[in-house]
Amino acid sequence: MDYISIIGCSVALLLFLLIFIISSSIVKKNKENAYKLLIKGIEQETLGEQDIYLIYRQLLVNNKIDILYIDFLESFLLYVRQKDKDGVLTKKSTKITIPIIEKEKEKTTYSNIQERERRILLAIETSVNEGETTSLKNYLVDLSEAIASNLKDLNNARQTNKWTIPISIISILISLIMWYSESSLSDSDVKRISNQIYTSITDSLNISNSDSLINPKCPFSNTKSETAIDDHQ
Repeated sequence: MDYISIIGCSVALLLFLLIFIISSSIVKKNKENAYKLLIKGIEQETLGEQDIYLIYRQLLVNNKIDILYIDFLESFLLYVRQKDKDGVLTKKSTKITIPIIEKEKEKTTYSNIQERERRILLAIETSVNEGETTSLKNYLVDLSEAIASNLKDLNNARQTNKWTIPISIISILISLIMWYSESSLSDSDVKRISNQIYTSITDSLNISNSDSLINPKCPFSNTKSETAIDDHQ
């Protein structure tokens, strides 16, 4: 049985390696075909921006090859530089592809922030680059309003958490007390479990002293709570 398992694992590993090698070969072949079509169009001076994107989409995107458009263009320039001996093709390729790369990078600038702030920052950047400073004050006002709006949403979320967190803790503690009333656990076990539950909740939600409506000290760690348990007994 062990030999059969070893053979099965070996066959599965070989199949995995074979699939990986074939996939890598297909990706490399499609990239080279795309590069050759781009070079042919550049040499014949018939290549436009739409043609470049069409080659990228047909040979790479439609064949499920995961590569960004910018990465494709940059890798093409690297491919040309490695193959070009006299530098003529490199110069022509750079002249065509660099403007496209810069345009694509502008589209992804500030892509990690919200759309409103992104548009304002792009407008500010354009004004600075063009030396148009008269509209900067208005853009900065718009940006401050956007930031203020985000802060308001954040504060509203914090206010909501101030109520939901204590309610969740109280619900768990009530369930724990009801369970304790029907169990034979000792006082020390109940307090230990309560502390663990309370600590897990507060740590996971990152409750701070200033943001919480309740004392961050576990209610089962004070004298009043111990007395309540003793009274229950």
